[in-house]
Amino acid sequence: MSIRTSLRTKLGLALLAVALVPTVVASVLVFTTQRSTIIDDRLERLRAIATVQQSRIEAWVAASEDNVALIASRTRFRIELRDMQDRVISEVDRQVKLNTITGILEDASGASQNVVEVHALDRSGRVVASTSALRVGSELADAPYLAGAGPDDPSVSHVDGSGDELVGVHGGFVELDGEHIGWVVIEQRLEALVEVLEDRSGLGSTGEAVLVRRDGFSGPIVSIGPLKSSAASALAPLPTGDGVESAAVRVLDGDHGNAVDAVDYRGEPVIAATRPIDGTDWGLVVKQDRSEILAATNGLRNTLVVAAAAVTALAMTGAWLVARQLTRNIGDLTATARRVARGDRSARAKVATRDELAELAVAFNRMTDDLVGHEAELETRKTQLESFLYVSSHDLKTPLRSISSFSQLLRLDFGPGLDDRAGHYLERIEQGATRTIDVIDDLLAYVRVDHVDHESEQVDLTAAAVDARDLLGPIIAEKHAEVRIGELGHIEGNQPLIVQLFQNLIGNALKFARDGVPPVIDVTTLDRANGDGPALRLVVADNGVGVPPEHRTRIFAPFERLHSADEVPGTGLGLAVCQRIVALHDGTIEFADSPLGGAAVEVTLACREAV
Repeated sequence: MSIRTSLRTKLGLALLAVALVPTVVASVLVFTTQRSTIIDDRLERLRAIATVQQSRIEAWVAASEDNVALIASRTRFRIELRDMQDRVISEVDRQVKLNTITGILEDASGASQNVVEVHALDRSGRVVASTSALRVGSELADAPYLAGAGPDDPSVSHVDGSGDELVGVHGGFVELDGEHIGWVVIEQRLEALVEVLEDRSGLGSTGEAVLVRRDGFSGPIVSIGPLKSSAASALAPLPTGDGVESAAVRVLDGDHGNAVDAVDYRGEPVIAATRPIDGTDWGLVVKQDRSEILAATNGLRNTLVVAAAAVTALAMTGAWLVARQLTRNIGDLTATARRVARGDRSARAKVATRDELAELAVAFNRMTDDLVGHEAELETRKTQLESFLYVSSHDLKTPLRSISSFSQLLRLDFGPGLDDRAGHYLERIEQGATRTIDVIDDLLAYVRVDHVDHESEQVDLTAAAVDARDLLGPIIAEKHAEVRIGELGHIEGNQPLIVQLFQNLIGNALKFARDGVPPVIDVTTLDRANGDGPALRLVVADNGVGVPPEHRTRIFAPFERLHSADEVPGTGLGLAVCQRIVALHDGTIEFADSPLGGAAVEVTLACREAV
């Protein structure tokens, strides 16, 4: 079922859309542009901070590597380290050389306040000398800071835990005359490096710098320094987050740029700048929570929402006023058209503006004036036609009655002297005259359906059907028929025409009864039909001879018959009159299958208002 939308609603929605669409588009563009600008500005700041911190970390690493290189480059140190491994020397000489190497290591340790321990390792990775006697003899061959050091990369930095203390470990490759003779390892405190990482200037309340490395070739990612959220998280495996790729993963996989859409170890969306640290396998992530960066846009968003709400309110008010103004004249014109349709020919549309609607109202009034004039002319012609019909029918029936009367007189006066053939001729003359008179009467009734005024009133369909049954009482009694009438409801229509409709339909059912079978006729209602408006469906069903499906349409035409006049009396105009009555009530009529085995006529009558 379609939903009817008023013109005012359509105009209001259209005007509202015209006002809102530009506002919404402009708001979205402003919000998107502002957000993009904020993200770009923050990225530039993060890049600058990341570059500065990268330089500070690389300077710390370079200073540690210089310490290693300084020890590894001393000739005396290299000679003594080689001699302790290659020459057969006495225990006294070994101790002398060990003291010399240890002294060099202690001198290097004293030169820097951050150095914890310094070790000298032989070719196999065993500690042969150290500033800590407890470390002599330790095996460090598998340490990552030794595996990475070589002739091409003489020094590798690493961070490791020494007890409860976090230390930086730097392994240096030691050569003499092109021959590998061992390593130098310096362990030093990370205060300077931690200070760099804890310097969060310009990073807001959620920003931080995270220095990460991978534990082994494909092991978990760990943080080299403490994290903002947990000071005890150093060297602990970091979660890499779900969904968007982690910024830590990106920097260790070689993405040394900007991570606009990434997550950190907490799984929070961040905007980050990433940098590698030269001479190490470390990666630097300088990040800030996306929510904090975009917090400045919340105020803009709220402002835009308020502005859009205000524009919506103004647009709705303006749309309502404009639509009301545009549709007021249309409503007045519609009301006037309804009054004219109901018979009030004095109704005229108001002309209150000077626009196209006013021109429409003027044209409607002119049309109504023309309609009144045409109606007067039609009324005159109808009156003339009615007079002609009555006079013509009277003039046609007068000679027919004379023919019938003289035929009867001939039969009375000369009946004994007439043979059977002459008597048959007179009988046929009388029948033809009588049938012609019936045809003239039915034609007159058919024409009067359209040309006689029919006032509309509330019609009780049940009462109308009962009246029709009473009019057919003698025939019903003669045929021992049973006419059953249910509750049929009410409509607005013409009472006499509805009675005539039922009379014709019930009369047809009585005419076309089966031989030797008492007629049974049911007059009932079916469910209400769904169409352009509410309607009532009536059914007149019988147990008679029925109507073949192929003839159910054509027998509504005037003079169409399925049986000869000798078999069933009638003129063939009864159903045509029914069709005209139903059409005047904005309805339809058709044959259907009867539940009683005969014929069934379905009539749909519009439930219209009284005129």
